[in-house]
Amino acid sequence: MRKRILLAAVVAAATGGGLAMATAPSGTRTVDYAATGSIPNSFHANVDRIKLQTKDPASVVTQAITYGPGASSGWHEHVGIVVVVVKDGSVTRYLSDCVGQTFSAGDVFVETSALGPMVLRNETGTNAHVAATFITNPPVPQNLRIDVANPGCPEA
Repeated sequence: MRKRILLAAVVAAATGGGLAMATAPSGTRTVDYAATGSIPNSFHANVDRIKLQTKDPASVVTQAITYGPGASSGWHEHVGIVVVVVKDGSVTRYLSDCVGQTFSAGDVFVETSALGPMVLRNETGTNAHVAATFITNPPVPQNLRIDVANPGCPEA
């Protein structure tokens, strides 16, 4: 019996101490509305130095999200491309390097799976409203975000 316990302890230590748990959103975070549509065929536009191209049909979902004071998205990754516009208030995004970048009203940022784990937090005392537009392969994934474990950053 002692050998089994010792073996389990060695395996847990070798694999990082056990299972990493995903972090769920916290605080008051609501999706106020979502609109879903699709680009039915491949699409290419190159206008005024802005280019958008899909090689196949694509799904598009726009969500309006409210982050209450102290709310967090939880650590996650995304499928596809997400373009986020801050309507009002401010949110701070942390990537796995644990360095925060704050975005305020009128700021736009883009998120992709290439960024790795991320969390969005409202570290202020007032609501923050953002609009997020997701562009993904069809069909629309059941989850536009994939919950992941905190990569080792301090909790806010």
